[in-house]
Order: sequence, then C-alpha cells, then structure tokens
Amino acid sequence: MSEEEIERIAELIFQKFLEKEQEHLDSMDIDSSWLVYDPATGDWHATFTPNPNNKEIFTQRLVALNIEKQELIAEEKYEELIKLQEKIDAVKEQLKKYKD
Repeated sequence: MSEEEIERIAELIFQKFLEKEQEHLDSMDIDSSWLVYDPATGDWHATFTPNPNNKEIFTQRLVALNIEKQELIAEEKYEELIKLQEKIDAVKEQLKKYKD
C-alpha cells in the first residue's frame, strides 16, 4: 500500500470520526456558548482547558497534528513544518507517560 493510499485512508477515518462526533453533538442538548469560532482556520475551539493528564486528549491532538503535518508537507511549507514537529514531539513526550 502506497503512502498516498495510507494518507487517504487516514483522512477517511478522520472524516468518519468527525461525522460521528457531530451526530453525537446533534443528539445532545448542549450550550455551545463555550465554543469560539476561528475564521482564520474555520475551526471551532473550546474556551476551556482540557485535563492535561488525559491520554485520549493527547492522542487526539497527535492525530490532528499529524494530519496538519501531511498538509504542510504537501504544500512544501517546511519552516512551518519545523515548528509543528516541535509540537508533535511535545505531545509524544506527554503520551510516553501513559505507556503501560
């Protein structure tokens, strides 16, 4: 399987995850006033800080950063890639604490 096929599969899985998450949010009666829209990226961000000791949050962050990394590689934005790699390394260090 080529790297391009693996990236495409990862993107499809991520999109499916986002769809399921949206379905879950739609089924809940929640107050979305704690969400902030970032027009620069088109993303919504929570206004609270998650528990920094949560392995799941670090794993999700790592997946998101790796997707962003693939986009920067495709766009050949190497200076931004270096900064992003530092963030990825920091998340990986945090995840090492959770290894069994």
